[in-house]
Amino acid sequence: MQNSLASHSFLKVYTSRFSDPDYGLGEASLNNIEVLVIFSHFKNEDLPDSVAKNIVQRVKKNGMGLVVLHSAHTSKPFKMLMHSSGEWKNFNEQGGVEKVKILLPKHPIAKHIKPFLIPATEMYQEPLDVPQPDSVIMEGSWPSFNNTSREVMTWTVGKGRVVYIRAGHETYPIYFMSSIQQIIFNAIQWANHKKT
Repeated sequence: MQNSLASHSFLKVYTSRFSDPDYGLGEASLNNIEVLVIFSHFKNEDLPDSVAKNIVQRVKKNGMGLVVLHSAHTSKPFKMLMHSSGEWKNFNEQGGVEKVKILLPKHPIAKHIKPFLIPATEMYQEPLDVPQPDSVIMEGSWPSFNNTSREVMTWTVGKGRVVYIRAGHETYPIYFMSSIQQIIFNAIQWANHKKT
């Protein structure tokens, strides 16, 4: 995904890992970030509270954008910003084919996106424990399971913009799909809007 984002010449893309000093998210790093994209899973609880709180303050007070991908719904920064557990009711790793429907086609995050299929994906079951989103831009459905969930959601928190994108997985090649890459790119552009 980093290579895909870096193909946009006006984006400067950096990757941080838990093995980096300060988890790659120290004060100096955060001061240079306009939009932070989080993709995390098993180590969500390993991020120190102090680092998570710094991210939250950057979003709320400085207007840094935050794009949260897939299983990062339980990352500490997202939970702190939402004041909730960020938990879905349930999940099924063998969710199968998902249909993605565009609910707000005029929203900037939906730019260049038409309804599409994800051939194989993990299925999350509503409700997601978060506050009411400002907008629900896309919706996913799994006909074989008679299940529907919100796919792309946004919030304004303080001066910052937060986006959650549900689609993604560690083993399914979802992030190689052009539609998903476009959604993430659009989300980064939308989230990069500092309010004065």
